[in-house]
Amino acid sequence: MEKRTEGELIAMDGKTLCGSFDSLLGRSALKLVSAWSAKNRMVLGQNEACGLE
Repeated sequence: MEKRTEGELIAMDGKTLCGSFDSLLGRSALKLVSAWSAKNRMVLGQNEACGLE
């Protein structure tokens, strides 16, 4: 990994996973939000986005 630098930018990205819905059980598609470190070229974290319809 690169050395930590002051003011490094972290990109946030949201995705809806294709085919993750279940119409039989009435579940909507899974939506994820990821935090990405461009300098280190790695995902820092990923969570389900709640409350989005």
